[in-house]
Amino acid sequence: MSAAGVQRVVVRMLFDPRFRDAVYADPAAALAATDLTAEERGWVVRPDRRAYATDTTRQARALLALAEELPAATAWARAAGRDPAGFFASPAWHGCVEARGVMTLAYAAWLADGADAALTTLVALEAAVARGRRGLGGPRGAAATVALAPGAALVATTEGALAWWDAVRGAAAAGTPLPPPVDGPPCVVLIAVATDGASTAEVLAEGLAELLAAAQTPQPRAALEAAGQALGLDAADATEIVDELLASDVLIAR
Repeated sequence: MSAAGVQRVVVRMLFDPRFRDAVYADPAAALAATDLTAEERGWVVRPDRRAYATDTTRQARALLALAEELPAATAWARAAGRDPAGFFASPAWHGCVEARGVMTLAYAAWLADGADAALTTLVALEAAVARGRRGLGGPRGAAATVALAPGAALVATTEGALAWWDAVRGAAAAGTPLPPPVDGPPCVVLIAVATDGASTAEVLAEGLAELLAAAQTPQPRAALEAAGQALGLDAADATEIVDELLASDVLIAR
């Protein structure tokens, strides 16, 4: 028996009425993919099913929290006629609960699934911030390596995307029409989240973008400086730039 497994199923039933109805109709079939025993399946359907629906604002509260982290992406999806509440009936939501994942990142993945280029851009930028706030940006490196910090992430996008993202967030907050996407040449944006949760976003110069891309793979500092020299930096400049990136918490030394 697994109390945690029962709890996960209960959470799914609280948020997804269709799943709840399926469990009450045929517990064995609806819960076949879980590890619940027959006795545990009986527990989740023992209460009157109306008990699962007493809190009528549960979904709305969860969506409010999700929209706070992905405001532009949520607003764009709504403007395109997509109901964010559909997330709670999706495999992304149910898989997140069963895997004890991060709801915000599961929501971001759901928004991105089948999205147009504009929504894909907004999701990529806001999901990078969400990952950075949780320390899930950079990779986990071995000792004596340098790598992109957990609060940092690189996002491939186009020039003008940052200003457009800011404009969409402003329009969403004001309840005004969302501005159209801005086209432009490709670029790489650095998203960096500080320990206090504040985030910054900046377009990187080509050489710096390549150097940080290399830092997505943890490696000895000497190897990263050598990568900088291969990009055209002299040894002193490569050392100085790595020092600056470490001091600004864009890179982390382990």
